[in-house]
Amino acid sequence: MGTQLSALLDGDIPGVGEALGLVAGFDESLVHGLARLDEDRTAALATVADTVASTPLGELVAEAVGTVATGSVADEQLAVLAGVRGALLGAVHDALLARLDDALG
Repeated sequence: MGTQLSALLDGDIPGVGEALGLVAGFDESLVHGLARLDEDRTAALATVADTVASTPLGELVAEAVGTVATGSVADEQLAVLAGVRGALLGAVHDALLARLDDALG
């Protein structure tokens, strides 16, 4: 059991901190309102778009971020942004679950 616990807690999981940082920046933009984005919050959303650019969501996210950055917010853009946030958190979940599976053997 001690070995399993040690394996479970053995260092940071690659990518998890970065993904959670992206979600935190995204959430910060939501707290202040997508209709009132300043440069920092627009940059946070652009970083999310850049991160997922090579994924199937990439083009949709880039378009949604571009539209929201201009001050236009519609249901379609909100759905895409919610989807990418969910995808990032899903990736964190998968990484944590993989660490648990490895620890438990």
